[in-house]
Amino acid sequence: MTKAKKVHAKSGIKWEVCIYTNGKGSKRIKRRFDRKVDADYFIKNFSSLKNKSFVREEKVVRTFKTEAKFWLSVRGEEISPSHLVRVRGILTYLLPEFGDYPLERINNSFLADLRRELMSRSLKPATINRWTNVLTTIVNFSFKHNRIESNPCFGFGLLTEFREE
Repeated sequence: MTKAKKVHAKSGIKWEVCIYTNGKGSKRIKRRFDRKVDADYFIKNFSSLKNKSFVREEKVVRTFKTEAKFWLSVRGEEISPSHLVRVRGILTYLLPEFGDYPLERINNSFLADLRRELMSRSLKPATINRWTNVLTTIVNFSFKHNRIESNPCFGFGLLTEFREE
């Protein structure tokens, strides 16, 4: 719980309040007040406003198919033609199988299962990395554009590739 803290400033004693809007690591609001009563009133009102503002009436479920189309429409012109052909080829396999999955289901354990399935098909590590990279790129792009609240694929690593030279 947030409390007002007594601070000795040049202009006299002040009461300081530091509140994180969404927990640690989020935006921090810092205010100073002349009286402790004003600081406590700010804390009380901010908490009630915070609870009201984060109540969502309707939650939009984003599927992998809609986010892949959004990613292609936004980033399609920036990607090289050869990479775009490769990505579209991968998506022709992924969309029929995983297109209706909500993005919340595409997490690290889902990607590990997909990796195991692709390895059972005797695909090379570079190919498996390309496939999982397409999935994680689309999810990361949706997160960066605030279309989803959290990034479910954060921290997923790639396979090590052994190449004969």
